[in-house]
Amino acid sequence: MRTFVLTATTLVMTALLAAPRSASAVDFAKDIKPIFEARCVECHGPVKPKGKFDMSTKEGFFKGADGKVAIAGDPQKSDIMFLITLPADDPDIMPAKGDPLTKEQIAAIETWIKEGAKWPDDVKLDVPEKAGPKPDPLNTPGLPV
Repeated sequence: MRTFVLTATTLVMTALLAAPRSASAVDFAKDIKPIFEARCVECHGPVKPKGKFDMSTKEGFFKGADGKVAIAGDPQKSDIMFLITLPADDPDIMPAKGDPLTKEQIAAIETWIKEGAKWPDDVKLDVPEKAGPKPDPLNTPGLPV
């Protein structure tokens, strides 16, 4: 009997350890928002959005130019997946500036879409301020000369 219990326990433990684990859910605020803020919203923000696509809010992102930016549950039909996975030398790749997204960033976005593309209503992307002329300290009121 003791041998049976040990064998059964060993088999159950082996099955549990060998079973594929589901990847942890992608959290928009922790995993996706930083990618969008660092690589996308500078061009696709509220001030003169390129392609008339303002992704700084949930509503703007899902509205997109044609409403197919991210199809919840279906990354293959989502325009964003097509654009971020184009070859690096393709003129339509996104982001258009800088290096392409990393494989890890692309995988996070793909998983986020597969999991339903959940974007909390109260979360907006932080839009970087555009760099402008630096103030002249000699002509700036309130600064000692």
